[in-house]
Order: sequence, then structure tokens, then C-alpha cells
Amino acid sequence: MTTDLGETAFPQTVQDVESVFLDDSVPNFRKALQETRHNEIITLTSILVPLFPYSFWAPIPAYGWYLWTTWTNIIYVAATFETRFIDWFRVFTSAIFTSIILAFILLWCQFASLPPVQWVYWWWSEKFNGNVGLINLLTPQLFKGLLPAQIAAADDGLSLLPEAIEPAGSTGPLIREFNLDIAKLLLQISAVVYERKSDAIYDSVDATAKVHGNKPKRTKFGANLPQFRQAIGSTFADINFVRDGSKLAKLGWNKHRWGTDIIEDFCKRTGLSYAPVSELNSSTSAFASFFWKGGGNWIVVAFKGTGPIDFPDYVTDLSSRLVHADEVLPTFSQLHKGFRDRIWPNRLVTDAEIRGRKQAWEQISRLLVILAKDLVKNQPAGDKINVWFTGHSLGCALSGLAYTRAINNFEEDFGDAPIVIRDAYVFGSPIVGNRPTSQRFNQVIKQQKEIKTLWRITNHDDLVATGGPQLGDNPNLELTSTNPGGLAHIGAEIRMLDYDKPSHFAGTLYDKDTIVRIDSKFTAEDLKEQRAQQLLQHPDWEKRVGWGNFVQQIPLLGRGFAHSAGLYWNQLAALAPINCVWVQGWDPVDPFDKLYTESISG
Repeated sequence: MTTDLGETAFPQTVQDVESVFLDDSVPNFRKALQETRHNEIITLTSILVPLFPYSFWAPIPAYGWYLWTTWTNIIYVAATFETRFIDWFRVFTSAIFTSIILAFILLWCQFASLPPVQWVYWWWSEKFNGNVGLINLLTPQLFKGLLPAQIAAADDGLSLLPEAIEPAGSTGPLIREFNLDIAKLLLQISAVVYERKSDAIYDSVDATAKVHGNKPKRTKFGANLPQFRQAIGSTFADINFVRDGSKLAKLGWNKHRWGTDIIEDFCKRTGLSYAPVSELNSSTSAFASFFWKGGGNWIVVAFKGTGPIDFPDYVTDLSSRLVHADEVLPTFSQLHKGFRDRIWPNRLVTDAEIRGRKQAWEQISRLLVILAKDLVKNQPAGDKINVWFTGHSLGCALSGLAYTRAINNFEEDFGDAPIVIRDAYVFGSPIVGNRPTSQRFNQVIKQQKEIKTLWRITNHDDLVATGGPQLGDNPNLELTSTNPGGLAHIGAEIRMLDYDKPSHFAGTLYDKDTIVRIDSKFTAEDLKEQRAQQLLQHPDWEKRVGWGNFVQQIPLLGRGFAHSAGLYWNQLAALAPINCVWVQGWDPVDPFDKLYTESISG
């Protein structure tokens, strides 16, 4: 769907307000972004307002849909005898557990979305916690933590040309470097994208309808739609360019619902530009953003993780049934259903969503090519733009799948675009597929011309990264194809430990003969001095981190806290250049299988 930007009075610069452009070197990307956002919002006007993912009632049908798809699948599998009884029983007990957990999460999300609750939190956050969202509450000064020298070191690392992979027949050990300077910046990017919120955009449609007395029709373009489109254009103009409190209050908008204040401050501190590129792609789209440096030769693709009160995110996380990769990742086996559907949805809510919409990855890859072509104009002839991937939690899983697609289907998605896919640095990674998928990922990585690695960074016993059904990580464990516990991670895992202890690396991408080392432009002494300087600048940081470290020691609860981005940042700050030690990284047996066998034999 192509729409003239002027035909509905929709302001051309609305996308610029939501993004942060610190340079004028990307005019084509800027225009493409404006057109994309324009078409998305116009399409939203034909979707029934209660279907919006941020409305109060939206989580209830989402929970109903989860129950329907989960339990009908269990009944179907039982009726067709497609699995061993023990595997079916494992799925059955898991479904009971997740259905109950989601019910409690639903109540939490409904309570936390009540306007009085949100206003109380926003007041408290603004007064005591730097105005950050709930996910970054533990370390509100996180985005002010990088020193100028650290930012420059990360920029240097992201700008490096890729190294050629070792030729076949090489006899020396593989050497892979985990760049600590890059990891620190990418973790901050992974955390700051949580501050971006899309609900204000959805609310604008509803606000316009209330102010102008128009209600959009469900899936059909009603007779009043031209007037409604024009009205929404003027509403956005008022909201974005007239920031007096009365008008914002009248329309239900405020800076807390945008999150742009924190993101803009972060970008000015780091010298980066920022643009969200897929948040309105569909009602539960993968939320990806681009970060880049004007005049630079790199782009970071960052995926947003699970929002603390965004119920569809939790449904995605817990929809762990395996489904075939099919055309989205040819030659791969099976993927986690929730994660797959976020990037390549096989079901859109309404016909209006299908009309003019694209799958999330299609939109991300298209805009990535346009941005790279703009940036490469400022580079020497023949150079290419490095593309890196990052994310935390759910964003980590989506980033991993997008990274896999980018290297596996490069010609199809990017053609001759001036792009080279580099590494992925992801934090708190859940499983994304079964063991054959993990093994196929290893093969694809080793077939590349340049060295590439997906680094999975894990903090302590992070429940998301180390818990759950991940028996597929053990290459020596015999698993049936229907075992629902046979999921596996992809990439190489870095299990962080305080320097001067060597951190561990695990996973099946590299073996114990591989040399994995943490690299930095700074020495261990330099990094200790930087850490002391950061704590001096932010005196409350040490107290918060000390409290977080204490909570991490509490059984089970501590594993959940270990997943927070703030504690990942604190642990990254405790690393220094050193060779890592390989560890097995998997359980030797299937504990469920063992328990079940003993129960029926005893």
C-alpha cells in the first residue's frame, strides 16, 4: 500500500519526533521510515479499538486464544497417538503449569494497567528513579554509566572489518574473541529500548475518535474514514508539536508513554541515532529498532524484550510448542512457536492488518538495506556496513532468530546491498528451537566466509537463560523427536564471573579445544579504575547493585532477579580481558524421564 504523505494531513515529521536523528546523512531511510509509519497508522484506523494490544481488555481474548490453541493441540496429539505417553504427559503437565502462571500474569497486567496505578508509578519513578520504566527500575542510572572512553572503544570495535574464517584443514586451535567494549554498549542499547512504548500511538486513534466523534469500523473502510484520517493527522500534529500540558492531558498523552526523553538523552550521550522500525507491523509485532552513528560504518539491530505489563509478550514467551521452520528458515528443523510467530506471524488479527502490512522481518530487512545504502555513501568505495544484532530476554530470542535468518538467507533478503552481517550479542537467552535447529545453526556459522558468532551472555543462574526444557543442549542425550523437553540454545554461551576468575564458555558451537577470550582496549587495571569512577559519579548505584546481588542469592527468586538488565550490566562491569574456560553446560540425564521411570517401576 502506497499513500501520498500529504493526502490525509498526516504530518511528515511525525516519525522524526518518535526517532532520534543526530545527523542528516540518511535522507532516503528517513523518508522510507515516514512512509512506513504513515501507512501503519492509517491502517490502524480500520481496526476495532478494543483489539489494540495495549487496551485494557485486549489481554483477555489473548489468554483465551492461548488456552484454545494449547489444549486443542494436547487433545489432538492424544487422539492421534503421535507421541510416547511420557512425552504427552510432559506436555500435559507443562500446559497446566503455564496456564495457571499466565492466569496470574493476566491479573497482574490488568491491575498494573489501571490508570491510577500507572499514575502512581509514573509519579514515583519521576521523583525517585530517574523516570525510567519498570524493567530498568533497579539501575535507573544505567544509561549514564558508559564513560566517553568506553563509548569510543565500542565504536572502534563495531567499526572493525570482519576477519576471514580459518581455511579448511587448519591444524591450529580456533580462536574467538568476545569484545567486552562492544558488549557493554549493546547491553545498554538492549535495555534502553524497553523505554520506548507504543501504546501512545494506539491511544491516539482512540483519542481522535473521542475528540472528533468518529469511531473506526471493524475491518471495513466506513464512509466517515476520510474525515477520520484527516482528524488523526491534525491530532498527531497537536500532540507532537504543541506540548502544552492541557492538550496532552486532554488526549491522554505524556512523556511517560513515549519513553523518548530517556532514549534521546542516551543517544546524545553516546552520539547515536535511533529509529523504531517495526512496532506497528501487526498487533503483536516483533519490536525492532536501529541504532547507528552518523558517518559511521555500522548499524545495530536491537529487539525489545518482554514488557513487565505487556501480556502478549508473556504469551509469546510461554508458547513453547515446537513448530516447523518451513520457509522462514529453510533447511532448519523446528522453532519455538511464540518466537517464530513474532517475526513471521502466520495469523494476523484482521483483514485490515493484512492489507498493507508486512511480516516483521520483511519490513526490518527492507529498511536495513535502505539505511545501509545511505550510510555507505560516506565510506570509501567498496566498503560495506557492519550489521550487529542484540536484545535482552524476549528480544534476545527474536534477535537470535533474525540473526540466523540474516546469515542463512543473505542473498534472498539483502542481495547485493552493502551489508556484512557481523556478530550478535544477546543477554539472558531462552531456547529458540530443537536440537537439529541448533546443530544446523552451527553448520551455517562454519560455512561463512568471515568469522561470525552469536554470543549468549548469561548472568549467574538466570532463570530464563538456564531454566526450562533445554535437554537438546546435551548432544549425547538420546531424545525422541516428540520430546517437548528437547529444546536447545543456539550460539556460544559466556557465563560471566568476576575478574580475575576466568568466565566460562559453553554450548555446542565451539568445543573445549577452542580458545575463547574476553578482549578489550583496556587493561584489567583500567577497567577497575573506570568502575570506581562510575560508582563515584552515581553514588546510589553501589547500594542498588549490592541489594541486587543479595537478592540473587535467594533460591529461585534470585534466579528471576538475575535476569534483570541492571544486574547484567553490573556483572559485565566486573569482567576484564582473560581467556575463558570451557564447561559442559548441560545436564547428563533427562530428570523428568528418570523420575517417571522410577515412579512406575517402584
